[in-house]
Amino acid sequence: MAVPHDSQDHPTMRWDTHDILPPGFLPMLPTAAAGPLDSADYTYEVKWDGLRVLAGLHGREMILRTGAGQEVQGWFPELAMLRRAAYPEWAVLDGEVVVLDEDGTPSPLLLQRRLRAEDQSEVVRLSEETPAMIKVSDILRIGDSWLLDVAWDERKEIVPRAVQSHQLVKVVTAWPKSEPALVAARMCGLDSVIAKRLRGRYYPGDRTRDWLSIRPREMVDAVICGWMAGRGARATGIGALLLGIRKGRELIYIGHTGTGIDAETLVNLHHELQRGVQRACPFPETPASLNGVPHWVRPELICRIRFTGWTDTGKMRSPTFMEMVTPLGVSPSLVAVGGKAMVR
Repeated sequence: MAVPHDSQDHPTMRWDTHDILPPGFLPMLPTAAAGPLDSADYTYEVKWDGLRVLAGLHGREMILRTGAGQEVQGWFPELAMLRRAAYPEWAVLDGEVVVLDEDGTPSPLLLQRRLRAEDQSEVVRLSEETPAMIKVSDILRIGDSWLLDVAWDERKEIVPRAVQSHQLVKVVTAWPKSEPALVAARMCGLDSVIAKRLRGRYYPGDRTRDWLSIRPREMVDAVICGWMAGRGARATGIGALLLGIRKGRELIYIGHTGTGIDAETLVNLHHELQRGVQRACPFPETPASLNGVPHWVRPELICRIRFTGWTDTGKMRSPTFMEMVTPLGVSPSLVAVGGKAMVR
């Protein structure tokens, strides 16, 4: 795995100008970063969570190559439109292939279905039923001229002049602030953005701090409503906490997590929860997504959870246990208002 480094630590690369898409030439990678981040040194764009590809164009030919080095243009015949939408006769573009569901949000399931097509007839049928779209975010070459050493603030001005947006081809918007990008991402059911340093160059197949993948973290004080038994070393204790928040007098299930709980807290929390075991589920309806037998408890204890956003069904994305809000060993009467614990 490449180790992120500063751009000035990396030597300039040269590539054979006689190949449409040179062998070994792979997409640049972002470095994960916590958010929010706003800096005048960066622009911000939606991270589409699609299939990252490089597009090599020359004459009527087009190659779509993934970060794993696989050529996938055969699975997406409708994306031949990119050849007509790009003005340069010879170009290399960076982008993401996405397939949208009926609500207009990117669907990983539909995308995987496209990639699993086994014969040409299925490829053609799926391209008509669920057409893919390519989101073009960067341009790396025009004719014999590579733009890898050209700073991003110059390349981003070239992209919309080199590629015309179409129903299946869209030029990605780069915002000077992260908030508009995050709003656009969340409207599409996504929750992260890519920050690109304005003076940064392009490093094929490498990971530097010139590109950052930002997934802002949110916090909620959640009511512990039960637990699921663990596996392996946790088989006799807590595997995951079942969590909720109160809306009025009703408890709403918001997901479960076993991530981030240290061994000592696991033991003490398990002992505390066993004292509050009850047969009845504290939620209006038993959550349908539970994989195992739940152990319900009186909804009294509050813990702080960090997560990356909400799903369409009101569940936390990537929840991680941070700390107990209610001290263990103490049993006050509690009420949660708007997700915040308050002691009566």
